[in-house]
Amino acid sequence: MVSPDLESAGEVVSFYPNPFTTSINVVINDPSQNKAELKVFNILGEEVLNTTLIQQVNTIEASNLSSGIYTYKVISNNKTLQTGRLISQQ
Repeated sequence: MVSPDLESAGEVVSFYPNPFTTSINVVINDPSQNKAELKVFNILGEEVLNTTLIQQVNTIEASNLSSGIYTYKVISNNKTLQTGRLISQQ
């Protein structure tokens, strides 16, 4: 069970902590989205991480991402569900 303070109103997916260091937790807030794809891009638009989110709470290893600002896209059924920014503080 995800505590209510971790859920973001209107967001399909929540990320914490953000900024992150070595890993980031990804919480699927919408139970109808039982499988989604997470793509993370660097500031140049190059894909640096691609993973499938299959659980309500997913821990993503991100120690290979250097410090900086990244954008993400969450995709399900070939539709973009959510986009945003992540900050790495290595």
